[in-house]
Amino acid sequence: MSSEQSQAVSRWFGSASEGVTFSDYIEQCSPSFAIAFRIGWTEVIEDVMPLELMIDQLPKRFEHDEKHFGLEYKPIMRGDQLERMLVMISDLTADV
Repeated sequence: MSSEQSQAVSRWFGSASEGVTFSDYIEQCSPSFAIAFRIGWTEVIEDVMPLELMIDQLPKRFEHDEKHFGLEYKPIMRGDQLERMLVMISDLTADV
């Protein structure tokens, strides 16, 4: 996980320690989401199926502190290889 994160994410979930993975970071808020993400992320990095399909199968919602959060994933590519993944988290509580 990059050291870059929004102030909103830090406020919602706390600051990330250097070197922590995204699944370890989010596990404090939603262990079940973290497990589903780890499984899905393994599929993404194994590169067996089309990337778009694997990204679409990553978990997209979880609850924490009586709030509902939605996630979007944007791949950052180097040529045809996945270099990084931008994870955007939104507070969907008002919508829910």
